[in-house]
Amino acid sequence: MTLMSKIKIYSAISNDEFYVMYQPIFNNITQLYDGAEALLRWRNKAGVEINPAEFIKLAECSGCIIPLTLHLFHLVRSDIKSWPEGKDIKISLNISSIHFQSQYFINDILSLTHEAPANVSFIIELTERFPVHNDKQILQIFNRLKMMGISLALDDFGSGYSNFDLLAKFHFDYVKLAGDLLENIHSNERALSIVMSSLSLISELGAISVIEHIETQMQYDLLIKNSCLFQGFLFSKPLSNHEFLCFMQMNNLEFSR
Repeated sequence: MTLMSKIKIYSAISNDEFYVMYQPIFNNITQLYDGAEALLRWRNKAGVEINPAEFIKLAECSGCIIPLTLHLFHLVRSDIKSWPEGKDIKISLNISSIHFQSQYFINDILSLTHEAPANVSFIIELTERFPVHNDKQILQIFNRLKMMGISLALDDFGSGYSNFDLLAKFHFDYVKLAGDLLENIHSNERALSIVMSSLSLISELGAISVIEHIETQMQYDLLIKNSCLFQGFLFSKPLSNHEFLCFMQMNNLEFSR
């Protein structure tokens, strides 16, 4: 099964079945869109979209997650070459713990940033399930990335794998709240209190909160007074490279609802 999975992944890479979509991120502080999360997608030869959770798990189990991430880097690098210089744009990318702790990770990041336009910067997202086996090694990698101008984000905070130890040991520039936390905030005061307390904690730790999966006006209205970033279908669905560029050109004005 592992061999077959590996063959499927490599075959899909060779056949250009993977592509990138960009979901814009709205800055509630500046009232502007200032970046996006790069989301890898897979459409097979039959035109069927493969669920991202499924193919990421497939890649991890078959030992292909690093080659797949490098392919994501290649696709993003190809896209940003067409982006005009001007306003600063931050691009977030999800990285597996296996890749992050590999000996070639820093060189892989250098290959991503080498020819990037001066106005494009990167945010590396690490899942909250990120296992830490060597604090000193992780701290060294964090410091190297920050020296390179790379920001770090803790993803899916509050998803059921809460690891306050990560927040205590390492300085993240961004902390992304899990979408599950938002499901009942309009009808459950305790749920809203948990979200608001999380935002306060993140701020006290010197990080910026990113609230994902904002899908309704009601969710946004409850959280609008917070100085944070928003991501979700209320603001924009994931967009192709061309759609993202058009979106940024049309919407990088003051945002009002």
